[in-house]
Amino acid sequence: MRVRDGLVEGVVGDEVDLRDVLARFAPGAAAGIGPAVPPEAAGGSLRQARALVAVSRALGHPVEAREARSARLLLEFGDRRALRGYADSVLGPLDAADPGGELVRTLATWLDTGGSWDETSRRLAVHRHTVRNRVDKAMRLTSRSLDDGDDRFDLWLATRIRQGMRTPGS
Repeated sequence: MRVRDGLVEGVVGDEVDLRDVLARFAPGAAAGIGPAVPPEAAGGSLRQARALVAVSRALGHPVEAREARSARLLLEFGDRRALRGYADSVLGPLDAADPGGELVRTLATWLDTGGSWDETSRRLAVHRHTVRNRVDKAMRLTSRSLDDGDDRFDLWLATRIRQGMRTPGS
C-alpha cells in the first residue's frame, strides 16, 4: 500500500472482500475498485480505480470497474427531465402507434438479447415472426435502421431510460 495524491492505493488478492474491508474500516469513504488482474497488469487496474473515485464520491458508495459502464453512469448522473425527454423523442412514434406498449417492450427485449429473434420470442411468449413484425414496424415508425450502430444505440438507450424511470425512487 501507498498514499499518492491523497489517495490510498493497494493491491490485494481475490480472497479479500474489498467492500467488506471498506465498510468496516472506511465507512462512507469514496473508493474506486479496479478489476482483478494478474500482477503485471496491476498498474492499469489502479489507474481505473483512481478514475472511479470521483464517481464514487458522486454516488456515495464504492464503485467497481465492472459497474462503471457509460450508459449506467449516464442514467445515474443524467438530468431526469432531459433523459425522459430524450426517450420520449426517440420512442414517441411507438407510443402514439401502440398505447399498450407492445412495440417498445418487444424492441427493448430484442435489443437486450443482442438482436436474437428466438430469445426475444421465448421471453415474450410470442412467435418469432411476431417479434420480427413488431421490430420492423418500430423501425418504420421511428425512421431508424437496425444496420446503423447509432440508431441501435439511440433505441437501446431510450428503452433503458424508460426502464430506469419505472424503478422505485426515480
